[in-house]
Amino acid sequence: MNKHKYILAVLTTVIVASSFGIVMLISSARESGDPVQARELPNWTAHVLDIGQGDSIFIELADGTQILVDGGADDAVLAELGAVMAPWDRTIDIIVATHPHVDHIGGLIEVMDRYEVGTVVANEIPYMSEANNAFWNAVVKEGAKIFEPNELDRLVDGEVV
Repeated sequence: MNKHKYILAVLTTVIVASSFGIVMLISSARESGDPVQARELPNWTAHVLDIGQGDSIFIELADGTQILVDGGADDAVLAELGAVMAPWDRTIDIIVATHPHVDHIGGLIEVMDRYEVGTVVANEIPYMSEANNAFWNAVVKEGAKIFEPNELDRLVDGEVV
Protein backbone atom coordinates (compact mmCIF):
# COMPACT_ATOMS: atom_id res chain seq x y z
CA MET A 1 0.00 0.00 0.00
CA ASN A 2 1.57 3.29 -1.01
CA LYS A 3 1.87 6.25 1.36
CA HIS A 4 -1.07 8.19 -0.07
CA LYS A 5 -3.47 5.23 0.11
CA TYR A 6 -2.38 4.60 3.68
CA ILE A 7 -2.98 8.25 4.64
CA LEU A 8 -6.38 8.20 2.91
CA ALA A 9 -7.31 5.04 4.82
CA VAL A 10 -6.25 6.58 8.14
CA LEU A 11 -8.04 9.89 7.41
CA THR A 12 -11.21 8.04 6.40
CA THR A 13 -11.09 5.94 9.57
CA VAL A 14 -10.61 9.03 11.75
CA ILE A 15 -13.49 10.90 10.09
CA VAL A 16 -15.84 7.91 10.34
CA ALA A 17 -14.87 7.18 13.96
CA SER A 18 -15.15 10.85 14.93
CA SER A 19 -18.51 11.18 13.19
CA PHE A 20 -19.82 8.08 14.96
CA GLY A 21 -18.58 9.33 18.33
CA ILE A 22 -20.13 12.76 17.81
CA VAL A 23 -23.46 11.25 16.76
CA MET A 24 -23.39 9.02 19.86
CA LEU A 25 -22.68 12.03 22.13
CA ILE A 26 -25.57 14.01 20.68
CA SER A 27 -27.87 11.00 20.69
CA SER A 28 -27.14 10.39 24.38
CA ALA A 29 -27.61 14.11 25.12
CA ARG A 30 -31.01 14.10 23.44
CA GLU A 31 -32.08 10.94 25.28
CA SER A 32 -31.14 12.50 28.62
CA GLY A 33 -33.02 15.70 27.80
CA ASP A 34 -29.79 17.74 27.62
CA PRO A 35 -30.43 20.49 25.03
CA VAL A 36 -26.75 20.82 24.18
CA GLN A 37 -26.15 20.24 20.45
CA ALA A 38 -22.34 20.39 20.49
CA ARG A 39 -19.74 19.09 22.88
CA GLU A 40 -16.44 20.73 23.64
CA LEU A 41 -13.56 18.37 23.11
CA PRO A 42 -10.00 19.21 24.16
CA ASN A 43 -8.91 20.80 20.89
CA TRP A 44 -12.03 21.19 18.80
CA THR A 45 -15.80 21.58 18.72
CA ALA A 46 -18.07 19.70 16.36
CA HIS A 47 -21.67 20.41 15.42
CA VAL A 48 -23.70 17.74 13.64
CA LEU A 49 -26.00 19.90 11.55
CA ASP A 50 -29.66 19.00 11.12
CA ILE A 51 -30.04 19.42 7.38
CA GLY A 52 -32.66 16.82 6.55
CA GLN A 53 -31.47 14.30 3.99
CA GLY A 54 -27.71 13.79 3.91
CA ASP A 55 -24.99 14.69 6.35
CA SER A 56 -23.10 17.77 7.45
CA ILE A 57 -20.62 18.33 10.28
CA PHE A 58 -19.12 21.71 11.18
CA ILE A 59 -15.81 21.47 13.08
CA GLU A 60 -13.94 24.34 14.69
CA LEU A 61 -10.40 23.71 15.88
CA ALA A 62 -8.92 25.46 18.91
CA ASP A 63 -6.99 27.84 16.64
CA GLY A 64 -10.22 28.97 14.94
CA THR A 65 -9.85 26.85 11.79
CA GLN A 66 -13.31 25.97 10.50
CA ILE A 67 -14.02 22.77 8.57
CA LEU A 68 -17.32 21.78 6.99
CA VAL A 69 -17.67 18.09 6.12
CA ASP A 70 -20.42 17.63 3.51
CA GLY A 71 -23.37 19.95 3.07
CA GLY A 72 -26.52 17.95 2.52
CA ALA A 73 -28.74 18.14 -0.53
CA ASP A 74 -29.75 21.81 -0.58
CA ASP A 75 -29.43 25.19 1.12
CA ALA A 76 -30.68 23.93 4.53
CA VAL A 77 -27.04 23.90 5.60
CA LEU A 78 -26.93 27.72 5.40
CA ALA A 79 -29.44 28.17 8.24
CA GLU A 80 -27.58 25.64 10.36
CA LEU A 81 -24.24 27.39 9.75
CA GLY A 82 -25.90 30.66 10.69
CA ALA A 83 -26.80 29.12 14.05
CA VAL A 84 -23.25 27.97 14.89
CA MET A 85 -21.11 30.68 13.27
CA ALA A 86 -20.87 34.35 14.18
CA PRO A 87 -23.15 36.49 11.97
CA TRP A 88 -20.21 38.44 10.56
CA ASP A 89 -18.14 35.33 9.80
CA ARG A 90 -18.29 34.69 6.06
CA THR A 91 -15.28 32.41 5.71
CA ILE A 92 -14.82 28.67 6.03
CA ASP A 93 -11.25 27.45 5.86
CA ILE A 94 -11.85 23.95 4.52
CA ILE A 95 -14.81 22.10 3.08
CA VAL A 96 -14.65 18.34 2.63
CA ALA A 97 -16.85 16.54 0.11
CA THR A 98 -16.78 12.88 1.10
CA HIS A 99 -18.34 11.72 -2.16
CA PRO A 100 -20.17 13.23 -5.14
CA HIS A 101 -23.78 12.33 -4.36
CA VAL A 102 -26.21 15.24 -4.19
CA ASP A 103 -27.13 14.58 -0.54
CA HIS A 104 -23.51 15.37 0.38
CA ILE A 105 -22.47 18.08 -2.12
CA GLY A 106 -25.70 19.90 -3.04
CA GLY A 107 -25.51 22.22 -0.03
CA LEU A 108 -21.79 22.85 -0.55
CA ILE A 109 -22.65 24.64 -3.79
CA GLU A 110 -24.74 27.10 -1.76
CA VAL A 111 -22.01 27.38 0.89
CA MET A 112 -19.43 28.40 -1.71
CA ASP A 113 -21.86 31.01 -3.04
CA ARG A 114 -22.37 32.53 0.44
CA TYR A 115 -18.98 32.00 2.13
CA GLU A 116 -15.37 32.48 1.14
CA VAL A 117 -13.82 29.00 1.16
CA GLY A 118 -10.05 28.55 1.36
CA THR A 119 -9.61 24.87 0.52
CA VAL A 120 -11.81 22.15 -0.95
CA VAL A 121 -10.91 18.54 -0.18
CA ALA A 122 -12.66 16.21 -2.63
CA ASN A 123 -12.09 13.28 -4.93
CA GLU A 124 -12.36 14.14 -8.58
CA ILE A 125 -14.13 10.82 -9.11
CA PRO A 126 -15.70 10.60 -12.56
CA TYR A 127 -19.38 10.82 -11.64
CA MET A 128 -21.90 12.20 -14.08
CA SER A 129 -24.66 14.21 -12.43
CA GLU A 130 -25.96 17.76 -12.52
CA ALA A 131 -25.06 18.21 -8.85
CA ASN A 132 -21.47 17.04 -9.34
CA ASN A 133 -21.03 19.31 -12.37
CA ALA A 134 -22.51 22.24 -10.44
CA PHE A 135 -20.25 21.46 -7.47
CA TRP A 136 -17.06 21.52 -9.56
CA ASN A 137 -18.21 24.68 -11.36
CA ALA A 138 -18.73 26.32 -7.94
CA VAL A 139 -15.25 25.18 -6.81
CA VAL A 140 -13.66 26.73 -9.89
CA LYS A 141 -15.69 29.95 -9.46
CA GLU A 142 -14.71 30.10 -5.77
CA GLY A 143 -11.02 29.90 -6.64
CA ALA A 144 -10.33 27.74 -3.58
CA LYS A 145 -7.31 25.45 -3.35
CA ILE A 146 -8.25 21.91 -4.35
CA PHE A 147 -6.80 18.85 -2.63
CA GLU A 148 -7.64 15.31 -3.57
CA PRO A 149 -7.55 12.95 -0.58
CA ASN A 150 -4.73 10.92 -2.11
CA GLU A 151 -2.60 14.09 -1.94
CA LEU A 152 -3.62 14.96 1.60
CA ASP A 153 -0.79 14.31 4.05
CA ARG A 154 -2.00 16.15 7.15
CA LEU A 155 -3.65 19.23 8.61
CA VAL A 156 -1.20 21.43 10.50
CA ASP A 157 -2.31 24.68 12.11
CA GLY A 158 -5.24 24.97 9.73
CA GLU A 159 -3.12 24.41 6.61
CA VAL A 160 -3.40 21.29 4.51
CA VAL A 161 0.19 20.18 3.92
